[in-house]
Amino acid sequence: MQACEALPDDEPVVRSLCCFGIGEQIRNMGALVHFDRDDPFSPVIAPWGSACSTYITFPAGLAENTPPDTAFMGPQEPTLNRSLPPEMMALGIPAEMAMRMVKNLDASFVTRRPTVTFPNHERRSDR
Repeated sequence: MQACEALPDDEPVVRSLCCFGIGEQIRNMGALVHFDRDDPFSPVIAPWGSACSTYITFPAGLAENTPPDTAFMGPQEPTLNRSLPPEMMALGIPAEMAMRMVKNLDASFVTRRPTVTFPNHERRSDR
């Protein structure tokens, strides 16, 4: 496990990625996972497990019975409440899914409707 910036120049075998963000960012990424899918229920799930399972084990397909082609939102483990800011979440993404998400960017809401994807929250505070 290492940061993307720390990967060697030669092509390493990457099984999954873990992205941390605030709720809005993780919601947007979850929506991008769903972008080219017909199934509204299983592309993004929030299963119980340790933080490591959400970040690494499940998205890398290292646990028995892990659903394939699924992203994992969490962590669900309450012991992390002391370690992570309350607004922070994560999305564990299988590498193949992440590549498909990148390919979908130009056709998706992310680039076609940026004011919906990234609203100006300063205006919202005036309400």
